[in-house]
Amino acid sequence: MRLEGELTALLSEATLALGRLDGAGSILPNPDLFVSMYVRQEAVLSSQIAGTQSTLEDVLEYEMDAQGPKRSKDAEEVINYVRAMNHGLQRLSDLPRSLWLLREIHEHLMHGGRGSERNPGEFRTSQNWIGPRGAPWPVRPSFPRLRTK
Repeated sequence: MRLEGELTALLSEATLALGRLDGAGSILPNPDLFVSMYVRQEAVLSSQIAGTQSTLEDVLEYEMDAQGPKRSKDAEEVINYVRAMNHGLQRLSDLPRSLWLLREIHEHLMHGGRGSERNPGEFRTSQNWIGPRGAPWPVRPSFPRLRTK
């Protein structure tokens, strides 16, 4: 396969970004704190797929004062994503990557949040629809086409 044009530029940008990240990671006093913020941001973005309305700031505020007057159910659901991710990473030392592990992580994800009554830790037996009600199906995301020679 030959890399040409836009793909080569994208690969170069990605390599450069990884180099910057590696450099930054080597000088951080606490790399785990740095990574934990990325986990939280990913949890915010992933939870938005399910309709959760929360920002990274909402999540951090919730973690500082989970019992306070500004307690947000949406932020709590994002925290479940973070807890589920951390649980899964910890369990990788005990369990292989498996369906068992995925179900266990899903159970943690769904604990106490929206959908917690819908068989947490079990695989769906029906189609999951993502998108607004009445949207045409299938919704096809536009991804750049990769050319290979």
